Amino acid sequence: MQGIPPEWLVELDPESNTCRAIGADQAHRAGAKREKEEGRKDGLRHAILGVLPANREQAMTRDEIWEKLPEGVRVNEKRFWSVLEAEVPRLWLKEGGSGKGGAYRYWLSSN
Repeated sequence: MQGIPPEWLVELDPESNTCRAIGADQAHRAGAKREKEEGRKDGLRHAILGVLPANREQAMTRDEIWEKLPEGVRVNEKRFWSVLEAEVPRLWLKEGGSGKGGAYRYWLSSN
């Protein structure tokens, strides 16, 4: 029928848990934004791998890791925390956090 596009692009809104139709340009921009964010996360993973110690005895706290990261990747602390937690136990390990003032400590996984 006339006026009906040959293709519909739909996006899920995670906040309202609803779907909405979007245009092709908007979908392209959203895809480019996701790729850029993934590139930032990859850079952050690489930088974290470069500063973490290889053994539990020298494990570092989040603050210690953050301070040792190169300035270029030390941009968004929430992204840093997200990447740090997402890669446990695949790339690095953590322990601690219990009790008053107990900080999590991280070191490289031997995998």
